[in-house]
Amino acid sequence: YARGMARRKARDAGADPRYGIGTTEYMRSVGGYGVTVECGQHDDPQAIAVARSCILNTLAFLGLTDAAPPAAVRCFEHLRMFEVMDRSDEADHFARDWDSFDPVRAGELIGTRADGTAITAPRDSFILFPNPDAAAGREWFYLAEQITDAA
Repeated sequence: YARGMARRKARDAGADPRYGIGTTEYMRSVGGYGVTVECGQHDDPQAIAVARSCILNTLAFLGLTDAAPPAAVRCFEHLRMFEVMDRSDEADHFARDWDSFDPVRAGELIGTRADGTAITAPRDSFILFPNPDAAAGREWFYLAEQITDAA
């Protein structure tokens, strides 16, 4: 995210460096722990149930409730966001309709800038939160990489 903010500040010296800083980033900036859980689309009725389940399971896991902690997950996928790309112009467009968590291969075309510049994946990764309706100067999409834990 920091690289994206540096690009934004280079384009707009008045860009607020706190733009996009949410609860998780704030908590980490003051030495706490924070996580973000993707619960689904805003209009998905199951999103509320997913969020509630995550909160209750977390509280149980931390021993903050009398509920039994959830069973350990033995197999999971761990992604880390490493890039945010802003839409520079209303004419910037995606190469195809993207959904969050779609895999992209190194060199694969993600989109094209208004001036014809191709935006390609720098390495094998996943596209997150693609927004074809993003305003110029705002987040257009993110890239995440798969992390292999040594544990």
